[in-house]
Amino acid sequence: MDVWSAITCARRDRLSQGIVVGALVASCGLVGDARAADRAPVLTVQQAPEYPADAPKGATGTVAVRVTVDSQGTVTDAVVLDGPPVFHAESLRIAYRLRFQPAKTDGVAVVGTQVVQFEFADPHVSQPAQSPSEIIVRAEREDGHDSHARTVLSEEDLERSAGRTLAESVAVVPGVQLARTSGTSAKPIIRGYGERRLLVLHDGVRHESQKWGPDHAPEIDTFSAGTITVVKGPAGARFGPDALGGVLLIEPPPMRTAPGTGGKAVILGATNGRRAYTALRLDTVSARRPSVTYRLEGSFNDSATLSAPDYPLGNTAAREWNAGGAVEWRKPNATLRLTYHHFDRNAGIFYGISRSTPAEFKAQYEAGVPVTADLWTVDRVVDRPSQNVSHDRVTLHADFAMPSGWSWQAIYAYQHNHRLEYAQVRAWYVTGAQYDFTLRTHSLDVKAEGPRVVFGKRRFDPGIGMQGSFQENVYRGYSLIPNHRSFMGGAFAHGRFIGEHGAVTVASRLDQLYRVAFIQE
Repeated sequence: MDVWSAITCARRDRLSQGIVVGALVASCGLVGDARAADRAPVLTVQQAPEYPADAPKGATGTVAVRVTVDSQGTVTDAVVLDGPPVFHAESLRIAYRLRFQPAKTDGVAVVGTQVVQFEFADPHVSQPAQSPSEIIVRAEREDGHDSHARTVLSEEDLERSAGRTLAESVAVVPGVQLARTSGTSAKPIIRGYGERRLLVLHDGVRHESQKWGPDHAPEIDTFSAGTITVVKGPAGARFGPDALGGVLLIEPPPMRTAPGTGGKAVILGATNGRRAYTALRLDTVSARRPSVTYRLEGSFNDSATLSAPDYPLGNTAAREWNAGGAVEWRKPNATLRLTYHHFDRNAGIFYGISRSTPAEFKAQYEAGVPVTADLWTVDRVVDRPSQNVSHDRVTLHADFAMPSGWSWQAIYAYQHNHRLEYAQVRAWYVTGAQYDFTLRTHSLDVKAEGPRVVFGKRRFDPGIGMQGSFQENVYRGYSLIPNHRSFMGGAFAHGRFIGEHGAVTVASRLDQLYRVAFIQE
């Protein structure tokens, strides 16, 4: 059994001008289990936002903000979830001024989260549903009108699984399992669907990698995630044909907007495998250029051979490191963000069980101990069979709020996935990989959300979008798969009708895939 200790340091002071060692240490705490609140925070004191003076004439929209409320009812953190960028700054400013009745568990006030919505309307334009100077603030469930079953893992939830894989982090959600064939690699499964029918969206971008093998786990560091949303059930109309089983939406932590420097540090250790994990994130905003935020982050995870209660599990050592950064530029009606992330993992694959025939597998299972268990020792050596995987991702995000009320988002991404797999060989002089996969992907996603249309007591939220990608797969090694190139394009439209007694979502989508394979003779 693993014995984990975790120290998490986080600076969320929006007015801090730098990192002070004493204050940083004082903000650290032991990460432990948290019980789900019996009652969410209840909004008690509202504040009226001001319509931004630099907003385009006639601009309207609703901004959803998730707030963290402490046991005293004070907002300690606020994150924009959705809405026109021109209203983000004012929504965050007012969010920190709201007051709540705190969440309660067994009658005791605890930390909780709630989603509030800020509705903005141009005070110079007559509004039929409200006075020109009135802006409504209301709290409601974040997924109250979503027809899919979904679970959101917050940053606090992810802290309790820090250092674990993506599959291990989401396996706490009912209906989600993990498939593991090696000691430290695992793949998520939602309601029986693996990654071939389970879409992973990392910061709005499809994660593209080799997914067909049992050891091909997603190359994603959960430390770079602020929230992970698990959408269960078919979502192909919105996300495409690879979302038939569900979707994992991985969103990064929000970029800092106040001048100063802040960040987060995590240090973990485990007795099983003598595992050591460290991670660090820093955000900085210059007082001279408050519209620009810089971020640097990275993590390192080193594990020796894992052990069963009675013997080591041979060749299960692993070493993983991640590094990345981002630059964000903000204007009242536009946001640009450039990001880069590198993932690198070298891991051994457990070979103690042979599955040549059912009879051989049954005999080994009944033996209770692998026949080579007495040869294994606990060390940090990665031997054959093993895999060495790297994944590079560059993205450019652009968000625009139009005077018409439409908000547009465009994301370009380039991903380079390189996988080397080393099989067991008899010749001592063979040192190279037997399987060499390179996958290069260019993608462009554009989507738009229209202004809410009101029909009496009914509302309609429209949206449209399109997606396109070019992918090239290059393989070297033993005969296995052909090289190929593929072109994919899709367009979709969706709308959500919201009435007094419920909501209905309608959507349509068209996709086209063209692939050319090159067979080597």
